[in-house]
Parts: sequence; C-alpha cells; structure tokens
Amino acid sequence: MKKLIIALSVLIVLGVLGFGAYKIFFAPKVSQEFIDSHNKIADLDSEVEKLTGSVNATDFEKLMSDKNYNGVIKAVDDTLVNENQALLNSKTISQELAKLRTMSDKISDAQAKEAALKRITLGEKDNVTKIKYIEIRIQLLGKMKEVVSHVNKDEKLITVADEKAVDALGKQIDEAISQGEALQRELDTIRTQYEAAEKEFMKVSGLSEVK
Repeated sequence: MKKLIIALSVLIVLGVLGFGAYKIFFAPKVSQEFIDSHNKIADLDSEVEKLTGSVNATDFEKLMSDKNYNGVIKAVDDTLVNENQALLNSKTISQELAKLRTMSDKISDAQAKEAALKRITLGEKDNVTKIKYIEIRIQLLGKMKEVVSHVNKDEKLITVADEKAVDALGKQIDEAISQGEALQRELDTIRTQYEAAEKEFMKVSGLSEVK
C-alpha cells in the first residue's frame, strides 16, 4: 500500500516546455502563416500544461489514508481523462510542428531560417519526450487502479493471489516511476537549450512574445 501512495504522489506537474505565442514588433522575417501555426501550437501546449498540472489536483494520499478506495478509482478515472486529452493534444502538436518545418523552407532570410529550424528541432525533441512522459503517467494511473481493485474489499477477503498481484504491480509501478523521472530530467535539459534557441529566433525574426 505504501508503494501505491508513493506512486500517486509522483503525479506532479508536467514540466511543459511550451511554445510562447508571438506578436510582431517590427517587420517580421517569417510569414503570418508561420506565426499563426506557431501560435496554434502555443495554445495546444498551454492546454497540455493545464491538463497535466497540479492545480486543484486530487489529494490521492488523503483518499488512501482514509481508505476511500472508490474515491481513488474515481479520481484516477478523472485524471486519466485529462492525461489522455493531453496526449491527444501533444500528438496534434507533432503534426503542427511538421507543418511548421515545411513552412520554414519558405523563409528567405538565412539567419532567420537557421534559427527557426533549430527551434523547431528542439520543439520536436521536447514533444517526443513529452508524449513518452504522458504515456508513462497514463500507464502508472492504470497500474494504480489495478492495485486498488485488489484491495477495495474487506481486509479479510484479500487473498494470497491479491497480495501477489499487488506485489507484481508494485514492481511495475516502481519501474514506471523511474522511467518518468528520467524523462522529466530529459525535459529539463531540453528546456535550457530551447530557451536559448527561442530568444535567438525571436531576435532575428522580428518577433516578441505575447504577454
């Protein structure tokens, strides 16, 4: 049971690298179509952050301490709805990034084009990692729900088979946690690289971020 509580508590805010929406502050070196596509990605990314964030998140540990297992299952189901929508949004971002890369071929200014491609490449790298991270979170939630299904009964009715199943699931949860932590570290590394590329791209392209 302790492992389950730990696993539930690791569903922290996803470190979304997010694209910032752009506005023009002088004659831009990229097309309005490029800016619009980029801003669409920014909106999708912002939604991913909201869906996977911890604001108003369920206190799973309290539910477990209170042995409110039905509450845990409902909370997991509700969280899965958000995580699956975040995954869908991230996959849509992949499609939009592919369009953005195609549009970057039309950028005539060599410096702006180079900066755009570097930024897009980092965005693609981030999004691939982000998708893997969300998929791990979804797997983790599924495993936790399975564990709860084995203990959501009178303690006298918990069988040896239940205990073995919980133990096996606990090991799978531990592995998922390790994978999630590694992906989070990778996202943190990409973020540093991205922020530098973002500043350079905005500078050479004649853009500023919408506040």
